[in-house]
Amino acid sequence: MKKRTYTLLFLLIITATATANLLSGGCANQPDLPGSAVESPQINSISWTVDGREVSSPTLKNINQPATIVAAFDNPITLNTAIIKVEGSGIEAVEIYASSNNGENLIYKQDYIEKIAYCTFPALSASNIIIKITKVSGKYSIKDIALKNQKPQNTAFRTTAYIVADTLQQLDDADEGHLANITDIILFGMATFNRNGDIRVDPLLDNSFNIIKKIQTKLNKNYTIYVNFLFEADRHYEGDWNNRMKELAKEVTMAKKDNKEKLANNMISYVKEKGCDGLAFDWEYPMSYKDFNVYGSFIQCLKEKQPDLKVAVALAPWGIKFSRKHIEAIDVIELMCYDLPDSRGHHSSFYTQCEAIEYMKKKKIPLSKVDLGIPFYARPSDMAELWTDYNAESDKLGKYSDKAGGNFGGTDKDRFYNCYQTTYNKTGYSLDHGLGGVMVWHYSCDTPSDTSLSLFNAIASAIKDR
Repeated sequence: MKKRTYTLLFLLIITATATANLLSGGCANQPDLPGSAVESPQINSISWTVDGREVSSPTLKNINQPATIVAAFDNPITLNTAIIKVEGSGIEAVEIYASSNNGENLIYKQDYIEKIAYCTFPALSASNIIIKITKVSGKYSIKDIALKNQKPQNTAFRTTAYIVADTLQQLDDADEGHLANITDIILFGMATFNRNGDIRVDPLLDNSFNIIKKIQTKLNKNYTIYVNFLFEADRHYEGDWNNRMKELAKEVTMAKKDNKEKLANNMISYVKEKGCDGLAFDWEYPMSYKDFNVYGSFIQCLKEKQPDLKVAVALAPWGIKFSRKHIEAIDVIELMCYDLPDSRGHHSSFYTQCEAIEYMKKKKIPLSKVDLGIPFYARPSDMAELWTDYNAESDKLGKYSDKAGGNFGGTDKDRFYNCYQTTYNKTGYSLDHGLGGVMVWHYSCDTPSDTSLSLFNAIASAIKDR
């Protein structure tokens, strides 16, 4: 859709002489942001003032102190998004306020900006927008600011949750508030296959199915339910990571190529028996073109045998080598945008998500097939083998911070989550840019639905507010 932007009257107030660059649109040297619907502009003129001086094209370049940027409109406008593009890593905290006849109200906060802040909030009408860079640790430049009223490009939006089956064994394990907002469920961890094409299902998985069916009836929901089958290795793979991946691939190939028909029939029989909708796969990781061809051909085999079977595949945003026909056979790609650090070691930051989506576009994968993965857990800044659940430290984060410090889980290292606001931002971005949905790893890591910091509530609110 065609982009439209508001023309603005900007006043820049900073604590020392500097310049500012406030434009609407443009993504120089950064991943393209796909087009999205924006309401018609309400202002027809623009003038710029920097430190009381009128300029034709202001910039804010290489400063190392807090700054306040004010956008003043001739008439109130409606908006729900501020996009701030920066260079440098000096911004540690930003706040946004809306000003109208009713006074000045805080509408947004976040810590640390890595190249882009996609600041989303419920739609509001304002005469002035005030952006405050409140904390800095070094030099930064503001390259661009756009204020928009975005509209979702996908109305059939999925909220997919991985549920580790042994965490859902009785009705008391289910949070009905969360499950009311979920559309798709992937039951994980209790179903495996081996190189001979045999499958094994733990009775705990059957129990999880029964719980979900009861909840589905009670809530009058119609979930799309997948069962995730993992490969069950019968030996330990030696050597470095690459060698272990090669050894794993040899055995997965025995199952998905040499015993393809048997494995496909076994999996489809189980799906039919349980009345679920599809199969999910999480091979971490196919590496070669041969690996991906075996993987994709097996998915095609499943679809040929059972055309209405849904197939979901978890993929990392790198090294994808599926052919076009294999991508067409896959219904949903669960994009694992986590366990990835940004330039400062922040886990699953907003910018790493932008890079991941840009990668999918370059691979010509339809974004409507893609669910953006959001972690409900943290990793430390050095990406050591430590995973901590969001519900254990949500109170440290509050609504706006991704960073938890202090001793926890046997470490003093800083840990980085996706807080409420980051989760809300990622959901809004996914809606605005035509993704199929969001995916959560995993369900039991959230706070209860009746708490203010629940991440499932953040997702549901972003969908509702868009």
